[in-house]
Amino acid sequence: MARLLRKKTIQKKRWNFIQNINIDVAISNNENYTEWYYDLWKERIIDRQALLKIDKSFESVPKRARKQPENHFDILKAQLNALVSIGFSAVECHYKCGVFAIYGGKK
Repeated sequence: MARLLRKKTIQKKRWNFIQNINIDVAISNNENYTEWYYDLWKERIIDRQALLKIDKSFESVPKRARKQPENHFDILKAQLNALVSIGFSAVECHYKCGVFAIYGGKK
């Protein structure tokens, strides 16, 4: 019981601190890295399809995502700065893998 209470207390502190978490696509300010990130995304899709024995191909998703006009991919630094500019503090990137980033801050 004490262990569960400790977990709840930690979770409450965590969520009181991090009030905004965003999972988004964050490209690099270096075009070569951005291309590499998209290649990695495509490779992950191909590997996952093979592992799960999925017949339908989804390997074109990264390429299609880039071409969609509603997708406005920005560099990570610009996205972090945007949070700061609207009043967030303690802005940090918590995880980044290729084009995918998890970041947030406290308001």
